[in-house]
Amino acid sequence: MAENSKIPVSYTKELSDEAKMLARLAPEASKQAIEEAWAHGLSVTVLEGDKIVSIAPDGTKTFVKYLEPIK
Repeated sequence: MAENSKIPVSYTKELSDEAKMLARLAPEASKQAIEEAWAHGLSVTVLEGDKIVSIAPDGTKTFVKYLEPIK
């Protein structure tokens, strides 16, 4: 994967067991989906800071647009 960072997540109320399981499994599932897309020659679109970028299988990043703030 292009970047291997973990994003801290906090919640204001207790999560259900299902939500906890999903939160635990989501990072690996996302990583596998990205690797599978790249294996098929497809780019993936991700958020990097305030930028939306497309990452090609060879690691080339293409700027798409800035994320617009929620009003």
